Amino acid sequence: ERLGYGGDSGTSMEMGLLNFRTGAFYAKWAADWRDTQNEAGDVPYIAPFAQDAGGGPAWSGFCITMPWQLYLTSGDRRPLELGWPVMKKWLGFIETRMKDGLLQNYVGIGCASPAWNFLGDWVPPGRKQDRNRVDERSTLFFNNCYLVHCLQIAGKIGRVLGDSRQAGVYEARAAALAAQLHARFLNPDGATYANGEQTCLVMPLLFGITPPDDAPRVREALEHDIRVARNGHLNTGMHGSYFMAKYLIDRGRNDLLALMHTKEDFPSFGHMIRSGATTIWEEWDGDNSQIHNTLISVGLWFIEGLAGIRPDEREPGFRHFIAAPGVESGLKRVDAALATGHGRIGSAWHVSGDTFHWTLAVPPNTRATVLIPAADAGGVLESGQPAACQPGVSGAGFENGLFRAEVASGEYQFSSRMSGSQGF
Repeated sequence: ERLGYGGDSGTSMEMGLLNFRTGAFYAKWAADWRDTQNEAGDVPYIAPFAQDAGGGPAWSGFCITMPWQLYLTSGDRRPLELGWPVMKKWLGFIETRMKDGLLQNYVGIGCASPAWNFLGDWVPPGRKQDRNRVDERSTLFFNNCYLVHCLQIAGKIGRVLGDSRQAGVYEARAAALAAQLHARFLNPDGATYANGEQTCLVMPLLFGITPPDDAPRVREALEHDIRVARNGHLNTGMHGSYFMAKYLIDRGRNDLLALMHTKEDFPSFGHMIRSGATTIWEEWDGDNSQIHNTLISVGLWFIEGLAGIRPDEREPGFRHFIAAPGVESGLKRVDAALATGHGRIGSAWHVSGDTFHWTLAVPPNTRATVLIPAADAGGVLESGQPAACQPGVSGAGFENGLFRAEVASGEYQFSSRMSGSQGF
C-alpha cells in the first residue's frame, strides 16, 4: 500500500509486530500520526497526510490502537505518553459528532467526499469498494462498536499513565455506548445484531457489548453462520477478519479458524493460492491491489493461536505471557518462536494418538501462565514427572479440561493424556 492508511494497518500491525522487528518503525510512525491532528482534534485516515484518502473512525482511531499495541508487544510507554494528548483531543472531537447517544456519520479532514467517509468493514466477500457496500445501519453499528473499542483502550492507557480520572471518564463512556448498542441493534431473534453478518456478531462479542447472559446465543449464531450458512467460510473484510482472529483465539476456538483458513474455494486464502497469487490480495476476489495489507492479520494466528504465545497486558513486553497451544485446531504439529526484548520464546508441540507433547522455552527474567489440554491433572507430566511438583512450576490447577500453572524462566518438556474430545 502506497499510503499509510490507519484502518488497514490497524488490522495488520499485530501481525507485523509479532513476525518482524518493526517496533522502531511503528514508534516513528506514531509520531507521524501525532503530527496530523488539526486544531479541532480530528485525525485524518492516512499519515503522513499527503492527500485525500477515504476512511472513517476505524482509520483515525489508529492514533489510539497502534501505541497501545506497541506498548503491549514491546513494553515501551513512550508512545503512550507522547500520544495521550492526541488521543484525548481526538476523543473530544468525536464527542462533538455524537447525537442521540451514538456517533453519527461525519465528514472528517481525511477526505472531502462524503461517500468516502465513515466507512465500515473494508470489502468483505461480495462487497466492492464503491458499490454494494454494507447497509448504513450496519455501518453505523460497526463504527460505534469500534468507538467502544477505542474508549476501552483509552481507559486502559489512562490507568497505565496514572490519569485515573480521565480513564474513568472513558470507561464510563464505553459502558454507556455499549449498553446503547445492545439495546438498539440487537435483532428480535436475540442472537444477531444489525445485518447479522459475521463482523456484526464478532465485534460486540469481542468488545463485551453483548451482556454475558446473551453471549451464548450470539456465539451460537456466529458458529452457525461459519459452519452452516457459509459452509465453513469467513464472510469478513479486513476489520472483521482481524477481530474474528482475536475473539476466536481468546475463546480457544482455533478449530473454527483452522476450518476457515484451510478452505480452497472462494472466499479463502486457499482460493488466492489456487488462483496463482504469490502475495495477499486487497480483496477476496482479486480485484484492485494484488499486494496489500488488508487481509494479513491471519499472520497473528500462527503465533498467538496455534503456538499459543500471547501477551499479558498487565506485564507488557512479554515479561509475563500466556502460553496456550492451539491443539483444538486439529493440527498435528506446530513449531514456532517469537523474538522478544527478553529473548526467544519457543513453542513446539505435536500430538501422537491421545498424547500431547510440548516443548516450551521461557526467556530469562520472564514468567508464563501455561494452559495444557488434558484428561485430568495427574496425566500432565514435565520431563516425565508430575508437572505440578516440578521445579519452576507453581500454582497448578485443573478445570474444564485444562491444566493451568505458572512457570518460571527455563525450558520445559510437557506431555499430557487428552480426552477423546480433545484428540484430533
